[in-house]
Amino acid sequence: MGGFREWLSDNLRYVLLGLAIVLVLIIAVFAVKLAGGGSGSKGKDAETRNELVETGKETGTEEQTESEEPLTENDAAVLEAVQKYYTAMGSKDMETLENMVESLTDTDKQKIQSSIISSYNNIAVYSKKGPAEGSYVVFAYYEAKVADVEELVPSVTRLYLKTNEQGELIVADQQADDATKEYIEDVTQDSDVQDLIMEVNDKYQDIISNNDQLREIIQGLDEPETEITIPDASDAGVEVNQVVEATDVLNVRSDSREDAEIIGMLDVGDRVTRVRVLDNGWAEIKYGEATGYVLNEYLKDVSQ
Repeated sequence: MGGFREWLSDNLRYVLLGLAIVLVLIIAVFAVKLAGGGSGSKGKDAETRNELVETGKETGTEEQTESEEPLTENDAAVLEAVQKYYTAMGSKDMETLENMVESLTDTDKQKIQSSIISSYNNIAVYSKKGPAEGSYVVFAYYEAKVADVEELVPSVTRLYLKTNEQGELIVADQQADDATKEYIEDVTQDSDVQDLIMEVNDKYQDIISNNDQLREIIQGLDEPETEITIPDASDAGVEVNQVVEATDVLNVRSDSREDAEIIGMLDVGDRVTRVRVLDNGWAEIKYGEATGYVLNEYLKDVSQ
């Protein structure tokens, strides 16, 4: 015992220093836990959600991450260009569209001419900086006048605007190259963008479900031109009209192509009815009262 006291007396300064370091570490760990949202499952869930949001795997009402540039609402130059574009779309003004759309094919012109939308109203734009200087990734909100239906239909469409040699904003190709395509897709997964899409989708679904005339018109629309139906889905080992489950967060699009209009979203575990599989890798699903398209590889068969 006396030896221990003698050792403690000789080494007291080192013992106290060691205790101080341990105390500092304990305080640091506690502070990190507080910053992370507290201890227990709640803090862990919050941390997990933040990681998912940053990687584009979860969206909804989570707070925007520091890495995300916030949406700019109704930027004057962007709003002017988008209003000009949709005014021309509604009036089928091909001359204006040819001047402000980077690539307008004959197929695009035919689709515009045959569109049942007669006007685009109450336009608002939500934008973020694009991959090139003077470019923008834009999420355009509008309320469409469909055929002779009095009630307007809300929608949100993604556009890519860039500045041409004359200093004017034009509608550019979202898939001009891999870097541009990847950048735009990453922006689309930002939490505030997904919140906007979901908000508009809720409004759309509410109107469609309560307006028989609109629902009949939308259900009676011709199939998108990019669809190619598999003659016999069973040959591909896939059953049609089957309940399936999303294995990832998926954008539901109006057509079976990556740049088609986003009309909603499926979260992981959401179940829908797959109507059929297309040979371009997309699946047609029942989405509320409408039809949507998602990549079939992210759908899993489940028992009804």
